[in-house]
Amino acid sequence: MSRIAPLIGLALLTACHSDDSTSPDLTENHGETIRVIPSEVFTITLETVGTGEYISPPRISSPAVQFMVVVPGPPGSDGPTQKFRFLAAQSGTAVITFLHNGQSPSIQDTVIVQ
Repeated sequence: MSRIAPLIGLALLTACHSDDSTSPDLTENHGETIRVIPSEVFTITLETVGTGEYISPPRISSPAVQFMVVVPGPPGSDGPTQKFRFLAAQSGTAVITFLHNGQSPSIQDTVIVQ
C-alpha cells in the first residue's frame, strides 16, 4: 500500500493541473467584459511576445472569481502562451490584472459572474 500512495498523489496532481478542454476559453478580446455563471470554470489564455511570462497568480479585485491554476498552452504566433484557469465563485464583478515580468504589456479583464 505504501508504494501506491505516491502514485495516487501523482495522478491527482496531474489531473488537477491538466488542460481541461471543457472549460470555455474566454480570450477573444482582452480588456472587454467577460460574463460567466456561478460555479463555471473558465480559462483565459495569454501570449507573451518575446521573453518572460505572465506572473502567477494574477491580481483579482474581488472574491467573485478565484484563481485555480496556470498551465503552459500551445505556442502562439509571437511566442509562448499560458492558460490561466479560474472559478466563478459567486455573483459579483472582478477585475483580473495580469502582470508580465518582461516587456509584454499588463492586461486587465473584467469578469461579471451572474
